Amino acid sequence: MAGEKVVAMSLFDSGQEVQGVSSHRAGGRRSLARTVLRVGVPALIVVSLFVALPTAYAATQPPKNTSPPTISGTPLVGQKLTGSTGSWTGKPTRYAYQWQRCDGGGAGCAAIGGATGSSYSVSSSDVGNTLKVTVTATNAGGTAAVVSALTQVVTEPSSMPGTTYYVDCTGSDGNDGLSPTTAWATLSKADAAVLKPGDSLLLKRGCTFTTKLTAKWNGTAASPIVIDAYGSGSNPLIQLDAGGIATSRVAVDVSGSYQTIQDLQTRVINPYRNPSCIQSDGTGVPDGWYVGFDVSGSYNTLANLEASSASVGVAMDDTAAHNRVLSDHLHGMHDLWQVDEAHGAMGGMGIDLHGQSNELAYNLIEDNGASCTFADGATNAYSAAFEVYNANNNYVHHNVAYGHDKQFEMGHDSSHTTDNNVLAYNLFYSSYPGAEGPNIHGSNSSYGPVNNTQIYNNTIVLTGSGSQALVCGCSGGAVIRNNILVATYKSAYYKGSIVESNNDYWNYSGSTFVQFNGATQSTISSTSKIANPAFVAATSDFDLQATSPDVDAGALISTADPLLGSLLGYDLNNRSVPGGGAPDIGAYEYGG
Repeated sequence: MAGEKVVAMSLFDSGQEVQGVSSHRAGGRRSLARTVLRVGVPALIVVSLFVALPTAYAATQPPKNTSPPTISGTPLVGQKLTGSTGSWTGKPTRYAYQWQRCDGGGAGCAAIGGATGSSYSVSSSDVGNTLKVTVTATNAGGTAAVVSALTQVVTEPSSMPGTTYYVDCTGSDGNDGLSPTTAWATLSKADAAVLKPGDSLLLKRGCTFTTKLTAKWNGTAASPIVIDAYGSGSNPLIQLDAGGIATSRVAVDVSGSYQTIQDLQTRVINPYRNPSCIQSDGTGVPDGWYVGFDVSGSYNTLANLEASSASVGVAMDDTAAHNRVLSDHLHGMHDLWQVDEAHGAMGGMGIDLHGQSNELAYNLIEDNGASCTFADGATNAYSAAFEVYNANNNYVHHNVAYGHDKQFEMGHDSSHTTDNNVLAYNLFYSSYPGAEGPNIHGSNSSYGPVNNTQIYNNTIVLTGSGSQALVCGCSGGAVIRNNILVATYKSAYYKGSIVESNNDYWNYSGSTFVQFNGATQSTISSTSKIANPAFVAATSDFDLQATSPDVDAGALISTADPLLGSLLGYDLNNRSVPGGGAPDIGAYEYGG
């Protein structure tokens, strides 16, 4: 394109992958943090993309999905599953449902005859398969369809029926807990219970509980333990009070296995406020290991959860393995868990990902971060959608994250690795100054090398000054294909061993800058491009227009990995891929 250029440089300048990072430990955890912080940079710029459309536009346009439907219930024969509508713009007047049966890996999906209601009763025909539901929304402008995440594999119930226990904040711990009318009152009582495979613990909607829930039980693949909600109203809230003193509060501690935890919300109030570092409102910054959901166990599913007012929404420990974090809303993390002028801040994170073989998908992560200033004018600040550390073989796909400084930073300590992780069909948008997209540390960093990262079909748009859409110090190898990378400073920085193809690089405010520094390529591949991706709206709607150069410009990804093959089969709007002759570049397949 006239006036645009690709710059290849050989100097290892300030855009390298190790810029301004250090390592430190707090609360027994270790992660990455920025040490060189700019005084005067706004603490947090919140960008909400769920904007109201003009009346005339909304009246003539079909509905548009902003959050996919979720499925509640347990995928066991004889159980009932319920699909939500999801969230939509355009004020739909009608919703239609179609349940689908897929194989155990999520492929080979087919509509289930007669299963067109919001609920579905699981049958013996579903055993060994997964299920999902398509929701079609209709208004005067037309229709649009979106698909939920897959359930776990359907199993037969155990021969012994499980026991259901109820907790109601107006109940009594002297009750037996076996019915809504004889419910327990507190989570302390529930924690003391011995739950067995197939048992359920149900918390009453509309209740606020003030002690931690310890999900320490062990179900089985065929008979998981279910922790869920019952009744009507808002989902049960676990709200912990730090009393202005305590510096550690975890609302839900997930240390068991084969547990399904869903339909809960968490919050920490009255945090300790560090008087040495002051926020813009004159108060000390909230400072503590305040966590919504802390996962150290394995084979657990955390679905349709909400966490806010903490330092981390979901913290996954080094021992966390084979867990699924699905369709959660993690927002308003304005607390830090480390305030250190010498080494920097930590906190304000959506997901702190450690462990192996976990799946994180369909989550909405927004408005997380905190900033404060010391007496000498130095600033501590941190804001991250994902922090990836000591993490291997994880799948992070179909997530949306708005308004963070760091999107997806990857590293490890000297005793661990961070290898073979997949990042696919995610949207990262931020106007935060100096924001960075995926930052993959190489061998010249004390947090590297990060090996064999796969990055497919993401849309990364960072419009703040000095932003970098991808920082790939990829001495350990990385595959980067079919991504849209938009930034104001560097659309990408490459070093080390890379396979780069079918990407679109762009800069809204000047010449597009892609830097190669000792990489296995010295320029972008012939299938990549420097071009305006032609979004429907440059900073608020990242669907592609029909005239976009990215339509049908991607590459089909060949893989023997069944989960990867399945998740590459649909876009962030749950449209089938490819929709035309080839996949589109970016997270959204053109829908016409």
